Amino acid sequence: MAGTTEKSIAPNPIGGTSERRNRRKRLQLSCGECRQKKVTAFPLARLSCDRKLPCQRCVRSGWPEQCSFEAKIRPPPVSNDQSTQQQARRNSEEIRDLQAEVAQLKGLLSKAHPQYEVQNGAEVVRTTDRAEPSQAVFLDETFKDQSPADVTKFQLSDPRERSPHGYYSQHALLQFFREIPQLFPFIKENADEYLKPRGVYLKKEKSVRKECKTNSPLQEQSILEGLLPHKDDVDFLVSFYLDHFEQLHRVIHVPTFKREYATFWAPGRLRYPAMTALVLSMLSISACTSVSLSETSTPSTHGTMPAQWIWACDEWLRQQSSKHRKLVHCQISCLTYLAKRMNMIRKKSWWKETGALMQDAITDGLHRDPSPTIDSPYMREMKRRIWAVLRELDLQNAFEFGLPTLLHNIDSNVSAPSNIDDEFNERSKEL
Repeated sequence: MAGTTEKSIAPNPIGGTSERRNRRKRLQLSCGECRQKKVTAFPLARLSCDRKLPCQRCVRSGWPEQCSFEAKIRPPPVSNDQSTQQQARRNSEEIRDLQAEVAQLKGLLSKAHPQYEVQNGAEVVRTTDRAEPSQAVFLDETFKDQSPADVTKFQLSDPRERSPHGYYSQHALLQFFREIPQLFPFIKENADEYLKPRGVYLKKEKSVRKECKTNSPLQEQSILEGLLPHKDDVDFLVSFYLDHFEQLHRVIHVPTFKREYATFWAPGRLRYPAMTALVLSMLSISACTSVSLSETSTPSTHGTMPAQWIWACDEWLRQQSSKHRKLVHCQISCLTYLAKRMNMIRKKSWWKETGALMQDAITDGLHRDPSPTIDSPYMREMKRRIWAVLRELDLQNAFEFGLPTLLHNIDSNVSAPSNIDDEFNERSKEL
């Protein structure tokens, strides 16, 4: 009979008999009525069932409601792979051991550092995310035993708190030269003893062509001074900048600048190229708006001069050495960029220019809070102002161009500039 399960006995080669594995019952595809008719009424006939509900044979016979099919679901095959079970058992044992060790370490560290509980909870959460399914189930069962008050302790710590500090932060290698001043004499002594007799020199020889291309301070000053307008026009444009634009971007220290500007026009006094470039960058900003915003009109020829002033300031900055950058170089860079925005010069390069300004500021260490033992209160405040202006300009271009900024990759600890007037100077001991 098709519906029964039989056992077959096979002879054993060693002797005796052995039972084979029971054959699985085959799932019947025809309905119950058609199968019963085939077995009882017509054992030799071939009755076919169209396997519909109800089938056509039951419909023609007059009892479609009795048509039914077997809906038995075969059980899933049992896996005999013992290695998988053993591996899962070993993983569970390893997880239990690790949990016991973590709990022991947590108890030891919490006595000395109570805040370790938060960090340990964050590590457990990250371990659960990376665990295998079998391991994750075990960890879930472990957390179920804890009360809701314990679960709220597990919070993610700030990424800035986990970042390394000291010699392994930004510009780590350069810190050795500042911390160990004996390093340079040691290198020079060994170079003179071992390398110089063999004709190897550490000092880089600059080519004569490069030296010829570099302008002397007198040549730079003559080029920049040739672009200065008449003194009355310069006074008007500089005062216009100080009264309007300096209130938005606090780039310079107004009392210090006014004192240096008073000696700038003194007869027989040497003018520094940096001061001339700073004045030209201010003129480039004021020249494009002073005519429409003031009653006093400047000469119409100044409308074409800002582009030349900006080019001269850019060229002067390009020729300066990056090893000896001072505060005035950062001020000229900021004002030159603002002049380009005011005059709509090279609009497509603004995002790249602010990115370059940020890189120069990071190289100069403006992203780190100045040390009170190295810089004066005046210098610390001015560095904070420059860094705040650069951050604002870089974020502005990031939003306008839809491009990323460097600020999210910078570990900066600079505090905000002080909200005070420029009543301090270089000799102030506190602000």
